[in-house]
Amino acid sequence: MRFKATLNNPVGLHKLGQTMEKLGATCIASFSPNLLRFITYQENIVGIQAWTKMQPTSMFSEYRLESMHDNEVNFSFFLSDLLLITKDLTESTRIEVSLKRRNQQSYLFFKWSSENFKGSVVNELKELPIALVTQSRVALIKQPVTIRKPDAYILLPSLASLKPTAERFKSLGKFIVISANMNGVFKIEIDSSYAICSAQYENLTNPRLAGQNTEERDADQFSSVRIKSEDFVSFLNCYYLEPDDVICTIADETQLTFLVYLTIDTYQNEDAPIRSIHPTQCKLTCHLPIYLE
Repeated sequence: MRFKATLNNPVGLHKLGQTMEKLGATCIASFSPNLLRFITYQENIVGIQAWTKMQPTSMFSEYRLESMHDNEVNFSFFLSDLLLITKDLTESTRIEVSLKRRNQQSYLFFKWSSENFKGSVVNELKELPIALVTQSRVALIKQPVTIRKPDAYILLPSLASLKPTAERFKSLGKFIVISANMNGVFKIEIDSSYAICSAQYENLTNPRLAGQNTEERDADQFSSVRIKSEDFVSFLNCYYLEPDDVICTIADETQLTFLVYLTIDTYQNEDAPIRSIHPTQCKLTCHLPIYLE
């Protein structure tokens, strides 16, 4: 099994790590010749699941991958370990990344050159401990099944603008109710022993989603789900990624999914050899568990 590449987007990787750490402590990375996937997933635990997909050129050049399983490499790691490395890389260039094994432990090696305060060039190396994951296990890690088509989907205002309200509601109670309709209205409500509060956002956009049709439903009728307030606050940390669009989809009392679209290529180093004139959007799909009263 071999993996070697040049990391051209250390800022994008750091922002992605910052976001996913808020959604889970560990990450499973699945690298194939044409796709990178980063997944926060905890087996047998009810919690947030997040799936990020992007093209390898969004992060790497000189990307070489070999394995006995369709040239796919899968591994898990602690996001806190990754952030300790990427925080030192945000102003670095020509960062070589490679997969190596030492004393029965696998690592991702990050190697780069930097200039010290004397103006001398210093070669630096950091190691990310990883655990290789078999292809058969990765095949069992699937996104939550869509129980039914969403009853409402709406384009959210900026996540940074929602965060103060969500933080305030979190301090008032364990659960909140998220609601939306197909007439451009999104609501956050809390009914606890401490307070009854709501925040309403109007004149939002209801985008068209492929394969979805809610014309038979009253546009003013709300679809709602009850979730943990801390889960919503955790999700809103996706603002680190400066997303282009965030769509909230709700199946009434059944399912809540956020679709986060972003152009992570924009963070690539200026000397990156592959810089598309029309960068490709990547998508983070975040599933929050719901709770019935």
